[in-house]
Amino acid sequence: MKKKAIQFSLLALSMVFAIAGMVTIVKADKTDGLWVPASQHTTGTIRVIPGEVMLTDAGVIQYRGFLQDHSGILSIGGTSYPIYSSDTWDGTFNPNTRVLVRHDDAIWYISANGSPDGFAGNIEAKAIDFNPVTRRYSRVEEHCLLQGFGTFAGQTLMLSYEGPPPGPSDSWTGFDLLK
Repeated sequence: MKKKAIQFSLLALSMVFAIAGMVTIVKADKTDGLWVPASQHTTGTIRVIPGEVMLTDAGVIQYRGFLQDHSGILSIGGTSYPIYSSDTWDGTFNPNTRVLVRHDDAIWYISANGSPDGFAGNIEAKAIDFNPVTRRYSRVEEHCLLQGFGTFAGQTLMLSYEGPPPGPSDSWTGFDLLK
């Protein structure tokens, strides 16, 4: 009986090594870009134009097509740019967890509304202890990934903020990948 167990163990071990020999490890390509510190903070009032609000049979609130805009300052390295942010967002609020999960499609224009330069992409956000009536919350986790266009083409902006609702002195921080 012991001999069969040993033979089976050796057979299983040899199969593992044979399979491991067939697997090739692929490394990610080295990034040829330069990671530059970046930050963004809001300087004006955030304006929200409501979209559609739906209530599911389970009591979950769904938000669709909300529009949001504001002005701010984007800093990349030592240079600051005034921005105009125009977002469309959808969200889902679960009253049992009191968490609102949002997905924003964002465009950050540099200098003025409609500028041919800026960044566009996605913002993922989670508002904790969200109140659907006042739209206030106790904590937020926000992460954005935006691709540059115009004179910023080829750049990737990665910023995040985690903490209490951001005030005028709070900034999203992260990096701009310059290629």
